[in-house]
Amino acid sequence: MTEARRIAFSRLALKPEEFGRLLPREFFDLIEGWEWRERDEWHKRAWLAATIINGVGFRNTAVTIDDLIGEKKPPELKSGDQLRADWELLKSRSHGKRTNRLRSRPSAARR
Repeated sequence: MTEARRIAFSRLALKPEEFGRLLPREFFDLIEGWEWRERDEWHKRAWLAATIINGVGFRNTAVTIDDLIGEKKPPELKSGDQLRADWELLKSRSHGKRTNRLRSRPSAARR
């Protein structure tokens, strides 16, 4: 069973006929919707937990939803200019030479 079928039949609760009729884009849209619903549920639970923790006064400082969930922000994408600068830096370090490490080792025939 492929990973796509596992996701379709477990998380998305699709039937085999429904899965077979989906276009790839539709399938990925369904996965994205499922992930959004899951994140939303975790935020609701974290809000409730933060409300209880802050209301009872277990801590001196208030607990936030981010403290409980601990979601990391996705890394920022580099701009085209930054990618070009990185590329030029890599080229300058290799002095414009293409290296093939496999050819630099002596082969068994040459020994």
